[in-house]
Amino acid sequence: YMGSLSIEERIFAGNKFRYAKQSAELLQKIASSDTASNRNEIACGIINTYYDLLKVKENQKIVAQNVNDIQQQLDETRKFEQQGLATENDVLRWQLQLSNAELTGIELENNRKIIKYNMTIMLGLSDSITLVPDSTIDTGVQWASADDYISQALSNRKDLEAYAHQLQLSDV
Repeated sequence: YMGSLSIEERIFAGNKFRYAKQSAELLQKIASSDTASNRNEIACGIINTYYDLLKVKENQKIVAQNVNDIQQQLDETRKFEQQGLATENDVLRWQLQLSNAELTGIELENNRKIIKYNMTIMLGLSDSITLVPDSTIDTGVQWASADDYISQALSNRKDLEAYAHQLQLSDV
């Protein structure tokens, strides 16, 4: 019987293993930066949706006041029409404005429902929950300068950190 056994191991592979280890570490850093960036995007989306909810609520107040004002004007114009001081055309104009204002109110209510639905999905809440935005502002907050906020924002940008790691990865 004759047998042979051969084992071959490279002594130097051009730092292949070292570069593979460095690239794996950089890929891990990129993934963690992307995860943090996605969390920030979700938080921004929730904040923007909450702000939209506040805007719709304030617009509904304005439209309700407009409807009341137009209704008063319509009532006065009808009285003037009975006395012969206004025409039926004037009454119809006010009725048209009232219908338009009511239609705007309906559109705002539909928008509020859509925003509420989106907000409950983002927060993982039940549809039966009523969301009421709080528009009070805490006046005890100390505001920093705009440059401080800009430098803080640039240092906390996880997507920029991920791009820097990708550049390092391409160099490796």
